[in-house]
Amino acid sequence: MHKHQLAILILGAGGSSRLGQAKQLLSFGVSTMLNRIVDVALQSKVGNIYLVLGASYDEVKSSIVDTSVHIIHNKNWANGLSTSIVTGVNEILQQAPSTQGILIMLGDQILILPTHINQVVQVFLAEKL
Repeated sequence: MHKHQLAILILGAGGSSRLGQAKQLLSFGVSTMLNRIVDVALQSKVGNIYLVLGASYDEVKSSIVDTSVHIIHNKNWANGLSTSIVTGVNEILQQAPSTQGILIMLGDQILILPTHINQVVQVFLAEKL
């Protein structure tokens, strides 16, 4: 299986209502929380990175540094996390119908490393054989 047959779907559409501001834009090191996750995904062995945004869409979208990430707008984000998954998976399958596996990540998993993603992918690929 080629790395472009795998995708990472990062969920970053939430409204952060308890926090009172967009969690995706919180500072983390020299970047934002969401850009940290995007950077980690890009450093992995997975070829296609998709990001679902919803609340504060324009502001969060303009903060994304790497333009190779496919940004998906979930207009129904307020109806829950599952709408982001459905919206993201549907968009991935439209853009890349040969996709064989999708790894879903949350936009606030700041301690995840590329090696963690690569380990999950390695197990997935071993199971596919």
